[in-house]
Amino acid sequence: TRRCQYCRFQSCLRSGMKITWVLSDEERDRRFNKLKKKTNKIVKSNSKFKQTSQSVGRPYMLHLPFSVEETNILKDLQTKFKVPWLHNLFMLDRNAGINVIEYKFGWEELTVKAWDTFKQSMSHNFIRYILPRFTELQDISSHDIGQIMNSPTYGIAHFFRSCQLFDMGSKLEGKADICPMTSQVVTLSSNPEIVRSLDLTDLMSRLNLSRGETHTKLVGYEDLYPQGWAGNRQVEERHREAVHKIVIWPTDEENVFDQWMAGLMTLILAFNADFYNLVSRDRVEKIQIKYTMILQRYLRSKLN
Repeated sequence: TRRCQYCRFQSCLRSGMKITWVLSDEERDRRFNKLKKKTNKIVKSNSKFKQTSQSVGRPYMLHLPFSVEETNILKDLQTKFKVPWLHNLFMLDRNAGINVIEYKFGWEELTVKAWDTFKQSMSHNFIRYILPRFTELQDISSHDIGQIMNSPTYGIAHFFRSCQLFDMGSKLEGKADICPMTSQVVTLSSNPEIVRSLDLTDLMSRLNLSRGETHTKLVGYEDLYPQGWAGNRQVEERHREAVHKIVIWPTDEENVFDQWMAGLMTLILAFNADFYNLVSRDRVEKIQIKYTMILQRYLRSKLN
């Protein structure tokens, strides 16, 4: 039988095996111990090489500096996000534009209607002026572009952008640069035709920026979401906690707001292929991966 050593030995003899081929105990130990030592040596050598490769490779990846090309990409993004948002807001709703200016300069309270119109204008700016500046969209079908620009799920990226305008009580430096009111007003007032057509002469004379009236405030969270606005305390607490996390995320250890972090995260959310019904999902995913990797490299460069 197969389990009987004697039977197996007899079967080997019948097959032509010679008894002289059978090794003694001493010969077997000498032969197989030598092979075992050689195998162990190879394994140890491979293990040592693997450890050395990892120890050498990891510091190189961690300390790889942020490249000039990547820095130029960030600067280009900053340029792409610049739009005449105040002029566009007035073209959409004159009264909302006036209320936003008066609120930013501390003259009036911000109305919910004006804020909703402002968010709508921001969304239009992103879809009509900002996204078309990205050459990556040239390789995407019109159906997929329509999904990215018009799908209700795009609102996630828009919500992230709008939250960056809130003042949650923390003193964050550099945040006023998100929507620089003064420069937008100066640009608007420098066009007499627009001022006349929108009947803004009186408003512009009240501002009188030549006197150095340049300080504007951020949107106070409590101004739009006072206690009891949802009629449910748990809903209100979750909303405030979510907005607060979004607001403080793109800041460094010195409490300085980082526009590049906010811009990159907006694009990562906007190009999230899981949000849309796409024909070429892989192409949209590649765009998202590109900006995800840039954000990862940028954050690493700030830590080193």
